[in-house]
Amino acid sequence: MPVTIQYTKKAWKEREALSQKKRDILVALEEDMRQTDGKPLGRGWQHLGPVHQYAKNAYHCHLTRDTVALWTIEQDQDGNVKITICTFEYVGSRDKAPY
Repeated sequence: MPVTIQYTKKAWKEREALSQKKRDILVALEEDMRQTDGKPLGRGWQHLGPVHQYAKNAYHCHLTRDTVALWTIEQDQDGNVKITICTFEYVGSRDKAPY
């Protein structure tokens, strides 16, 4: 099942502003998301879980103690192939997170 990782324009700018260490953690999260249809539950990510107050299919986790990533998941059926699109909506300070 193919999983596509996307970023909103704002989230991409936030990603680029991260330190290299935090970006490396985010890349590891992206890889786990590709392997788990966007829900890397049980893989050791801090405070990973749904954020229903933001959106129906929104999830977040802490990359570090003070940095969070927020993404939404859309799934579509294309013939017999399930397509999953994970869109990062926010990457940055947990104090400024939009939820």
